[in-house]
Amino acid sequence: MELPYYYTSYSSCLQFIANFVIIHALIKLNSQYNESWFLGGMETFQNFAQYAKLAVSSATMFCLEFLGFELLCIISGYISVTANAAQVITLTTNLMFFVIPTGLSMASTTIIGQLIGQKKSKLAKAQSRFIIKFSCLLALFMGGLLFILRHQLARSFSTNPEVVYITSEAFKVSAISAGLDVIYVIQQGSIRALTKFNHAVAGGLVAFYVFACPIGTLLGIHFNLGVPGLWMGLVIGQTFVVSYFQYLLSWGFNWEKITQNCSDRQDDDLKTNGRKNFLATSFDKILENNDDQIIEMQTNTYLLENPDKLNMIQNK
Repeated sequence: MELPYYYTSYSSCLQFIANFVIIHALIKLNSQYNESWFLGGMETFQNFAQYAKLAVSSATMFCLEFLGFELLCIISGYISVTANAAQVITLTTNLMFFVIPTGLSMASTTIIGQLIGQKKSKLAKAQSRFIIKFSCLLALFMGGLLFILRHQLARSFSTNPEVVYITSEAFKVSAISAGLDVIYVIQQGSIRALTKFNHAVAGGLVAFYVFACPIGTLLGIHFNLGVPGLWMGLVIGQTFVVSYFQYLLSWGFNWEKITQNCSDRQDDDLKTNGRKNFLATSFDKILENNDDQIIEMQTNTYLLENPDKLNMIQNK
């Protein structure tokens, strides 16, 4: 259609908007999700600060990772124009492979989080180990597939012989990166379920900005390894963060303590909401509950805590 290059940004925005609309439509139309579909009110913002703390940490972890990828693209521009083109093609292809384990990571978060909520810390840890072992097999498959198809993928993106050659060589190393990505995001799923985002952010920060980018720049430019050198640096950084995450999940985190803390937070929320909302739903009469009147249920009788406003309410 010969549109300007910046229309690719519009295309990405349209993709995310369409994804948002389709997901919400499916939730709305599926009867099993009816209870989860509501506009919400002031109660929606309860514990907003705690939620924001987790959300910001998770978003930071995600942004640090992708910013590290983009920095390598910028650095490749200092090698040559063809190297920059090859790096963009290699990164785009790896990101396509990255989408599959990202979905599995969300599933892992759901499974582990559900077990944590059920106070089954040992089972949650066992499930996490099993999922990570499975991710190792998937990593071998994904990395092997990228390595085998490296020439076909390179030619599908460019007809420039030099770009195709550099891309094919880069795929030899990025295939290892694709495999490590699978394990990395699956580990992230377990860490998200445990709400230990600070550790994940710290690991990603060191991996991409202490190891990957500096070492990749050194290998790619100073040692003249080109685009494959950039990916070697990334592989070194990913190896570090995968090892660090595995240490945390296996020995660093106290799963029982984390489970108990989550249970305590849940109990506190239930008590707070119970005192405010679960007042007279099972009784025949509707009770007026002013802001300064907190009603507690004791056997079959309601008593007002404020003695000045004491009203005896008959048993059901």
